[in-house]
Amino acid sequence: MFSNQKAAERLEERRNARARIARLRRRIDRRAGLLVDRSCQLIAWRGYVARYPAQSLLAATGLGFVLATVIDKVRLPAGMKLHDLATGAAWAGMWRNLRKTRVTDPVTDAPESTDE
Repeated sequence: MFSNQKAAERLEERRNARARIARLRRRIDRRAGLLVDRSCQLIAWRGYVARYPAQSLLAATGLGFVLATVIDKVRLPAGMKLHDLATGAAWAGMWRNLRKTRVTDPVTDAPESTDE
């Protein structure tokens, strides 16, 4: 009788453990679902603009100033227009020119002396 009682207790413990595991899995699934929903909201820029129009305008202005500064400092080869870069028309030529040019480091690329 003692072994039957022990077996019944073990069975009850297993059931309780499985029930706890199932509850935890459901809780994790709910939280993961909420996390995915929140991340989708973060990615949806239209929701931000609708919810925070002033901050969105301020962020767009700041990004515009940063991009304008970067673009202003970029030197384009003669005859190339920024529009060509934006549309991808000039990228092939840029890569070709970059492959042709070789940047040398005076320390590592210096010719070795033949003094013996």
